[in-house]
Amino acid sequence: MAQKMPDWSKVPLDLLVSIGRCLNLIEDYLNFGCVCKSWHSLATKNNFNNDLSRAPWLLLAEEEDNEVRKFFSLYNDMILNKRIPKVRRKRCLESMGWLVTGRRRG
Repeated sequence: MAQKMPDWSKVPLDLLVSIGRCLNLIEDYLNFGCVCKSWHSLATKNNFNNDLSRAPWLLLAEEEDNEVRKFFSLYNDMILNKRIPKVRRKRCLESMGWLVTGRRRG
C-alpha cells in the first residue's frame, strides 16, 4: 500500500515563518519557495533571516538550448541549477541585482 504524501500547503504559516528565519543559506531560501504555492507566497525578504550571505551568484554561460540556467556561488563554490523558462535562447545580463534578458540577434 502506497503512503499518502503530506500536503505541505497545510503547514501553519507562523511555523513556516519561524522556519524561514532559521535558514542561513540563500539556496535554502530559494528552495523553500519551490515547495508549493503557499510557501512561495511566504518567501519574502521580511519572513527570512536578513543575515543571509550576500555574496554574488554568477550566472554561467548557457550550455544548451533550454530553460535551466546555472549560477555559481562565490560564497561556497556551489553551482545552483535554476529553471527560468523566460530565459530560453535569450542573452542574460545583470544590472544592479536584476537579471536582464534580451533577444539574441542572428
